[in-house]
Amino acid sequence: MLDATSTKYLHKKAWTELNEREDSSQEVVKFRMLIEKLEGLTCPTDEQFLIRFLRAKKFHRDEAMKLLISYYEMRRDNPSLFRNLNPEYLRPSLEKRLQHVLSSRDDKGRQVFIFRAGSWNPNEVSLDNIFRCNYLYLEEMTSLPETQINGISAVVDFHGFSFFQARHFTPKHALRMIKIIQGSFPCRFQEFHLVNQPYIFHLVYSIVKPFLSEKIRDRIHVHGTDLNSLHRFLRPEILPEFLGGSNNNSWDADWLVFMKRMLDKNQHYKEMMSQQYGFRNIENSLNT
Repeated sequence: MLDATSTKYLHKKAWTELNEREDSSQEVVKFRMLIEKLEGLTCPTDEQFLIRFLRAKKFHRDEAMKLLISYYEMRRDNPSLFRNLNPEYLRPSLEKRLQHVLSSRDDKGRQVFIFRAGSWNPNEVSLDNIFRCNYLYLEEMTSLPETQINGISAVVDFHGFSFFQARHFTPKHALRMIKIIQGSFPCRFQEFHLVNQPYIFHLVYSIVKPFLSEKIRDRIHVHGTDLNSLHRFLRPEILPEFLGGSNNNSWDADWLVFMKRMLDKNQHYKEMMSQQYGFRNIENSLNT
C-alpha cells in the first residue's frame, strides 16, 4: 500500500513522464472505443488491463493500439508458449528459483527483476519454459500501477553460464525475447544489467545485438565481474550477497511471497491466457 507522499510522487511522475492526466479513465474509455472498432479482436476491456498499454505508450492511443495488437500477435504466432501459461502448471519450473523480484525498488521506484541465467539447467527447464516463467513474472509485476509508471530494471546474472546453456539459445528464441522487449508487452523496460558474463556470452549477444533498437542498446549495461559498477545503478542495500549486496536475509521469504501472489491468481491467469482472447484476422481489420 502506498503512503500519501508516494502516491503524490507517482501522480506527478505519471503527469510529467507519461502524459497521464487526472481524467485517465476518460482516456481508457476512448481507447476502449478504438478497440471495439477493430474487428476480430477479443480482449479484456476493463480499465486495469487497458491502462497498462496506455501508460507504456505515454497515453498515445494509436501507439497503445499497436502495442495491444503486437501483444496478441505474439500469442497467435507462438500458441504452444501460451498454452497452460499459468503459475500452477509452471510451478516445477518456477520452483527452480531462476527468477526473482526484489522486495525493495531502486532509487527511481523501478521494480528490480533478477534472472540467474548461469544457474539454469536446460535438462531440467526448457528454454521455452524459461520464456513462459519470465512472461508470467512480467505480467504480475506490471499489474501494479507503481511498476507501470516507474518501469522495470532487469539484472541477468551469468555466473556459471557456459556452452552447456549457450548451445540451447537459438536465433528463434532470441527474436522472441527481443519482441517482448521492443513492442509486444506493456512495460517500461528502463535498464538491463548484465553481470558475471563469460566469454561465451559475447557469442550469444552477437546473435541478439543486430535486432536491438538503439534505444534498447543504450539501456544495456555490461558490468562483467565489477559489481561496484552495478552498484552505481542499484544500491547494495537492496541486492543479495551474490550481487555484492547486503540484503540476503529476505531473499527466500520474498521469493515465496511473490510465488504465493501468482498462485493465488492462478485462475486469473488461466482466463487471461485462454483462447477466448485473441484475434481471428487482425490484418484484414487493419486495412479497413
